[in-house]
Amino acid sequence: ELQSEGRVGIRSLAMSQHTPLMGGDSSRMGTVDDLVARLRSLLADYKTIVIPAACNVSASYNICNVGYAVQLMRLEHPVPRWAAPAFSSSCLFGSIVGQLALGYAGDSIGRRPAMIITLIIIAVGSLGSAVFTSGFGDDIWKRLVFWRFILGIGVGGTYPLGAVYAGEMGDT
Repeated sequence: ELQSEGRVGIRSLAMSQHTPLMGGDSSRMGTVDDLVARLRSLLADYKTIVIPAACNVSASYNICNVGYAVQLMRLEHPVPRWAAPAFSSSCLFGSIVGQLALGYAGDSIGRRPAMIITLIIIAVGSLGSAVFTSGFGDDIWKRLVFWRFILGIGVGGTYPLGAVYAGEMGDT
């Protein structure tokens, strides 16, 4: 009996402190206008969520899917012993360079211009690895490693710039 009374006591305490989504007094239901006002305030500053999320999704996509690309490339082109590890890690090494260089650029020239430069670097690296990879044998792998490194510089820049951008947008 004591245990069941204790549970009821905790439950009633939790329910007494519950505040509904609409906020304010729990005895009244909020109006549709209150709900619309809350939704507008949540969606008004979408840039706080959308821009850093898009940057991180594109960065993660480019880093994580490289293993699939290597497997598909093996079907068409012979893979030298050095190529698969270099191809897989060149984006990661580029991201180290990008975090340092573009994080500094964000402090120097501003977050927005540095983020634009970062996204341009990502586009150039992606386009380069898709288009400028003609050749045979080792040539195609050398070009892919180079363009993946360029892509990595942009990917690395999204991490510090996206985090600081979201933090600064959230403060205003």
